[in-house]
Amino acid sequence: ASLGATGGLTIPSAYVVQPGDMALSLGNYQDPSLGKYNRKQNYTMGIGLVPGVEVFGRFAEYTTSKNAPPGAPDAIGVRDISGNAKWQLPIEIEGLPKLAVGATDISGGAMYFGSQYMVASDEYGPLRWSLGYARGKPVGGPGTSIRGASPVLDGVFGGAEVKLGTTRATALVESDGTQRHAGLRYYSETLPWLGDAQLVGTVQRS
Repeated sequence: ASLGATGGLTIPSAYVVQPGDMALSLGNYQDPSLGKYNRKQNYTMGIGLVPGVEVFGRFAEYTTSKNAPPGAPDAIGVRDISGNAKWQLPIEIEGLPKLAVGATDISGGAMYFGSQYMVASDEYGPLRWSLGYARGKPVGGPGTSIRGASPVLDGVFGGAEVKLGTTRATALVESDGTQRHAGLRYYSETLPWLGDAQLVGTVQRS
């Protein structure tokens, strides 16, 4: 997910990166509550630390360049480095979905993506779903260039991902508590020439 966690388009799921695995992503999705900018970049890197625990680092840059005099800021907008963590609860009961708790934008002076959440996820045939609740923190804090924007993950959120026939593509729909999203995703085969990595591509509308 773009917020920096295993999940859907923008929302986290109860699944986590497995121990010893790494997930890298880059994209140009930007939450519109933060404004409109010409440059939109979103990078994340996550690793599975121990069974049931993942941590992600995220760098987001949403800016518009301006003709500034020497020594003045060269752009306006958001530049933020944040850390996220998720713990999948060690509960294995038949018929019970996976459960997890997590937090985004855990530390740092500027607070653009702060949230705490709990989420449940499960799979039925070609369908995977997630449903959760988040308490988002207002955008603010020292060094923050935007005030009064809505939290990026707040309230009840949920989504579904369904496999499209026998292809390796899926369709996704979800709500992050403030917006609705829809998209398509494609999962490659594991690639031996890339260390058995898997490539995933996503397009979405919000």
